[in-house]
Amino acid sequence: CMEIRETVDAKRFGGMCMQTYAGGKEDCLYLNVYAPESTLSNVNASLPVAFFMHGGGYLGGSSMLYDGSSFVEYTNGQSIVVTINYRLNVFGFIGSEELRSQDTVSGSTGNYGIQDQRMAMTWVRDNIASFGGDPTSVMIFGQSAGAGSTSIHLSAKKSWGLYSHAVLESGSFGQWVMQNMSLAQGGYDRLLKQTNCKDFECMLELDTDTLYEASLQVPSLDSVYESVWAPVVDGIEVTTHPWISLSDGAIADIPIIQGTNRDEGAMFVELTENCTEQELVDYWTWGGFSREDIVHLKELYIVNTTYPNVDGVDVYWWAGQRSITDYVFSCPARYTSHKLSVLNSNGRKSDSYLYHFEHIGNHLKYVPHFAELPYVFHWDNPMKAEVDQAMCDVMGSYWGNFLIDKNPNSGRIGLKSNPQWPVYDSSIDNYLSIVNAGEIQVLNNLKVEECEYLNNKIDSDINDDF
Repeated sequence: CMEIRETVDAKRFGGMCMQTYAGGKEDCLYLNVYAPESTLSNVNASLPVAFFMHGGGYLGGSSMLYDGSSFVEYTNGQSIVVTINYRLNVFGFIGSEELRSQDTVSGSTGNYGIQDQRMAMTWVRDNIASFGGDPTSVMIFGQSAGAGSTSIHLSAKKSWGLYSHAVLESGSFGQWVMQNMSLAQGGYDRLLKQTNCKDFECMLELDTDTLYEASLQVPSLDSVYESVWAPVVDGIEVTTHPWISLSDGAIADIPIIQGTNRDEGAMFVELTENCTEQELVDYWTWGGFSREDIVHLKELYIVNTTYPNVDGVDVYWWAGQRSITDYVFSCPARYTSHKLSVLNSNGRKSDSYLYHFEHIGNHLKYVPHFAELPYVFHWDNPMKAEVDQAMCDVMGSYWGNFLIDKNPNSGRIGLKSNPQWPVYDSSIDNYLSIVNAGEIQVLNNLKVEECEYLNNKIDSDINDDF
């Protein structure tokens, strides 16, 4: 039969995927290509490609929020940026054994959002040369759920070969990155009840808004997975939790940058800034920590710790948010670096780099989740002070050089004065501390005591669940 192609206006963004605060629609699987004008007349330019997956807890977000043009300009037209959409929440991450019948080729149980990301990578491989890009030099990177997704692709053999290096910002191999089939199936069964359906075929007959509104009424029954809708270890797309894959050495052998921000938990901690000690204890208890755990958490985060002096912010709030920062983000990142280094001593060939972002933006009082993104993308924001503009150059240089040369220190992009960022070595436990443009240091032993304790708990919980 004759193939029908539709001509669309590529100067406009495609629609957002369905989500709570921004609306969206089912017709949302679009990607954006930011390429220098010079490639319009030179499709043989073979430029490296930065392939970005947005965050949003697998529930929200959109590619249109991440303008890649400033980054392309900062690299003097030596790069291409691709930003993508992928299905979210119930539409992207419903999981059930019943869904195997929908996938007559592989028999997957969902993970449609992950498959969307892989399809976008495949599109880049097949088409990016037409924009002057090099399909063999694709740096996948993401923040938050985008970094969680990157963790999945690093451990999913179906995705290997579609990328050449990776950056994970605030989401490396954490417990929340994937859930097991039991949790997914429970959420699916509760959704059936909520929609008064007996099977998946019935739900397919529902209109988009009805199904989405019903999905919002399905609660999570697990404190780690606050949403029901997240990627699932199904034995097809992913065979086990990426944390376990990393421990076993079953991840792609490519160069990796990864790290976290100082105050990731400020966005997530469910405590007021002037909370009491009892409220903090109740919060830790709700989070699944035992009495013995809480005694140890107090020693780690209250007794022998000092925090920045911020008006109206109590030590107990700091303890709560920093413990969430470490449990969800910093300690999995430390674990990732340590495991990669151990793998290198046993035959892995690729370098990895660890950072800790500590720069307080001019309009912020913490260093929260997402704080590094404006600097990485080198956005021109009129709110930025001179120190923020300088930080744009710092981050743009490291990320730009890593994109082009798989080495953040190559010196081809941006600043020549950036301090050398050494490869992570578990024997000295080194990392790059990024505070200000003039205050970047290679330090050692990031959160040793906190992570020795928390990573043991994370490892135990993941191995129990998977």
